[in-house]
Amino acid sequence: MLPESACERGVRRRTIVAVTTWNQSGGDFSELWGDTLQDLYDEMNGWNLDEVGRCSWHPELNLSWDDNQVVTSGTLTVDIEVLVPAWAKRSDANDAVRGEWDRWSAALMTHEMGHYDLAYRYLDNFEDTLRGMPKDDAWAAFEQVKRDLQAASDSYDSSTNHGIGQGTTLDTSIT
Repeated sequence: MLPESACERGVRRRTIVAVTTWNQSGGDFSELWGDTLQDLYDEMNGWNLDEVGRCSWHPELNLSWDDNQVVTSGTLTVDIEVLVPAWAKRSDANDAVRGEWDRWSAALMTHEMGHYDLAYRYLDNFEDTLRGMPKDDAWAAFEQVKRDLQAASDSYDSSTNHGIGQGTTLDTSIT
């Protein structure tokens, strides 16, 4: 499950009941200590990263096959993590600054959860599609679905301008 702080930002919790095992984690990418939105922006900019939020996934597939090298069963385990920055001094800010931080943070979490949803869509129960396939074809299909997921994630980033189209620009003029 995602951490409580993520749920407070409006992220829905998911109970996943499927053959695929999802090891979900999430939390704070880093804690920010600035006093103003400009301080926070400068601190994040100093990380020299393309994005300050992250969703990453690491699928591992185990297959069983018969004497004819045909897949009889499989298990897929996906470690997935969503990380976003946290602001240590949020409670010290005035309502306008806190409101802008919360708006931005929610937009960032929405963007990162879009990546999460893609991973879920591409990988959940994927191992079921491999039963009855020749072993080598199943491994090739697994490599292909990982490439397809990455391409979909890259396309999502392009279509949202890495979340900017979803509101992930912090208005540092609010004081």
